[in-house]
Parts: sequence; structure tokens; C-alpha cells
Amino acid sequence: MLGRNIHHILVTEDGKPKSVLTSHDLMLLQGKSPLSLARHLEQQQTLDDLAVAQKRIGDLLPLLMREGARASHITRVVAELNDRLIAKIMELAEAKLGPPPVPYCWVVMGSEGRREQTFKTDQDNALIYADPEEADRARASEYFEALAVFAQQALERCGYPACLGGWMASNPRWRLPVSAWQEMFSRWIDEAEYHAVENALILLDMRPVAGDFSLYEQIATRNAEHLKTTSFFKSILALISLGRKPPLGFFRTFVVERSGEHKEELDIKEYGTGPIVEAARVFAVDAGVAQTNTVDRLSALRAAGYLDAKVLTELGEAFEFLTLLRLENQLQQARASQPLSNYVSPRKLTALQKSLLREAFHTVARVQSMIDDRFRTAVWTQLQK
Repeated sequence: MLGRNIHHILVTEDGKPKSVLTSHDLMLLQGKSPLSLARHLEQQQTLDDLAVAQKRIGDLLPLLMREGARASHITRVVAELNDRLIAKIMELAEAKLGPPPVPYCWVVMGSEGRREQTFKTDQDNALIYADPEEADRARASEYFEALAVFAQQALERCGYPACLGGWMASNPRWRLPVSAWQEMFSRWIDEAEYHAVENALILLDMRPVAGDFSLYEQIATRNAEHLKTTSFFKSILALISLGRKPPLGFFRTFVVERSGEHKEELDIKEYGTGPIVEAARVFAVDAGVAQTNTVDRLSALRAAGYLDAKVLTELGEAFEFLTLLRLENQLQQARASQPLSNYVSPRKLTALQKSLLREAFHTVARVQSMIDDRFRTAVWTQLQK
């Protein structure tokens, strides 16, 4: 169209005029493409402009869903754009604070670490920095505290609320030099105390997004070696993963909330995607799989011959369906200007969706039974009391 100076194209169907496609339509579509938006984010030079540019990320979700993209592809695109946003924030932080006294790595955790964010969620991040010389420790501590606070406030300005649980680099507990991170992980793994393993859950999904990635790799490599010989830690991890059972009752009926704000609804994240994430994490830790994304973990497990390939495939398909259902539900809520939640009403689903939802929950229940058989230890009885 550019080469021939054409501004309008007639679209036909069965030889009859159907619609008109204009050059303006194509420009608008390209303006919402992930590549275009990524470039746009990287071009911003102020935090105010970055906050405005970030609002366009949400516009991508309905576009990608309309194009028929898989749920896991949609969340990967969102994660990639969030990574670009964070990298830009780090760039702005360094421009304000000056160069860091030692190399550092900004990492994300939880759903962001797994590249599984849907609509905007709260912050889950941490900071790793190289062990400074004795004389530089105070300066390094002061610099990275300022950087972490800047990043937290910048992310809030861009629409990502602070984590109520304090899982952020602005919390000194999650802003440590490499040696301290290694010591903390080793303690959690060796002690394998229930609450310590719970703390380790979010960190097992850690992923680097900005700075010197080799700092993260030092910790990840050491953890991978350590986890090879820690069967008790894996057992406690497995026990925790069975805490949420799929909401299926007798005759495979759905178990829904009986009262309150979400009466006749069920939480598709809490009892659907959540247990799949936890099952894939347990298997990945047991098999020494390095990936953090749930679909990637299941693919790597299948390639390694871990468990039955059919079971892993079905678990992946269940995860894709549940994630897409969650996305569609949140998109409807956003269009209706309603608060975003993970609750869906089975009554509002089509017959096909209900059938697929039952099968997805049934697959989760089957895999949880396999986890129980594979990892149960005598200590479970005491911990479950």
C-alpha cells in the first residue's frame, strides 16, 4: 500500500464487498503490536512518560485473545513487556543515583518469575548484589536501598501495587549480597522446616530481568546442586502442594461458595491454576529442571521422561484452559468496570466449558494423588495435625 500510494483496500467475501481496510487501520493495529510497544517503552526518558506508555500493555490482552493466541503465549508477551518496563526503571534509577558500587541483578518472583501474569498484579521482586569489599559495604547497602525504593515507587506509579506481604527488594530481607542469598537458601533447604519451605516457594520461581544475570546464576547453580540430595525438603514441598484440592464434589459437581460476595462462584486460580503450578514446581525440583514457567517445566519433564508423558500433557492442557478461562473472565470484568478477581460462576459457562473445567479439575486431582504416592513420608502425619 505504501509503495503504490494506496490508502483503502476493499475486502470481499464470495465476490461481494465485505468491508474496507484503510492504512489508518493498519497503523493502529501495528501501534498495539508487542514489538511496537516494546520499542515505545524503551524510548521513554522520564518516569511520567513511562507510566503513560505502560497503560498500553493492558490493551494488548484483548487483541491477542481475539487473534486466538494460546494463554501461555499471552502471559509470556505480558511478561516480556513487564521485563522491558523494569529494565527501563533500572536505567532511570541509575541515571538518578549514579553507577552502582558493585554489580547487581534485579530478579522477579511468583507469577512474574514464572512469566504467568495476567492483568496487573502486585510486585514480587528481590535484589542480588555482588559481595562488596569491607570498606564498601555501607555504601553498597545505602545505594541499593535507594535503588530498591526508587523501583518500588516507580512500579506503583506504573500501576503495580506494592506487595502487602513485603516480598519486594525495598524490604531489606530480600535485598542481599550473593553470599547471604546462598546462606539463606542453604539453611531453608537443610532445615526443611514447614514454614521455611513455604518461604522458599516464591523464590523457587525466581528469574533475573535486569542487571548482571551471572549473580543470579551463581545462586541458581548452587541451589540446583544442593537440591539433588534433599529428599526431605522435596517431601515437605510436596505436602504443601497438596493443600488446595480441586473443587469437585460427588458425581463431579462443582463445589462453590455458599455465601458472601462470591456466592455460587469458585476461585479458578486458588483451586485450578494454583495446584498445577505447585505440582509442576515439585516435579521440576525433583527432576532438576531449571525452568520456572509452568508450561516449560512440564515440557522439560516430558522430554526427560519424568512420569507418564500423557499425564504431563493433560496437565499442561488443563493449565492452558484454566488460564484462558481466567483471562476471559478478567477481561469481562474489566470491560464492565468491575474489580478484577479470579472467581467464575459455573452457571454462566457454556456446556463445553463446564465439561472442560471438570476434566481439568479431574486431572489436577489425579496428579495430586500421584504426588501423595511419590513423596509421602511419616512426618506428613504429624505436620497435617
